[in-house]
Amino acid sequence: YGINLSEMYTKTLVGRSYPAAKYWGIGLGNLKKTGKVIYTSLSLEDRKTASYPGNDDADLINMLSTIDNASVAIMFVEQGKEKVKVSWRAIPGLDISKLALSFGGGGHPAASGAEIIGSLAEVQEKVLSATINYVKNGDN
Repeated sequence: YGINLSEMYTKTLVGRSYPAAKYWGIGLGNLKKTGKVIYTSLSLEDRKTASYPGNDDADLINMLSTIDNASVAIMFVEQGKEKVKVSWRAIPGLDISKLALSFGGGGHPAASGAEIIGSLAEVQEKVLSATINYVKNGDN
């Protein structure tokens, strides 16, 4: 059919815009680890700084989920003054959807999310505490 598969793969699966790459850079600069949980956050100000036009994480969570020695990766993306999108990714065998459900979200065992009311700092504190306990206690 004349389709350049290499070009299609790059554009649809691995390509990033310059603003998305800057946004990733900010998120990676904010990266932290507590035990087997890695996490980062992106604020409304970060989005503005990077000139990123979206309201998501530009697929950064999927890259974070590949980091060695982490059972769970969490991405916090501020959506408004009192609303935060939280995305979780977990290693095989850990059902993170149960935790997301407890925050009013849902998803799949390995990939789940929720939109939570509260400030970025408040949501991050609640979700981190719950996730660390979830991983430590094996409540899955």
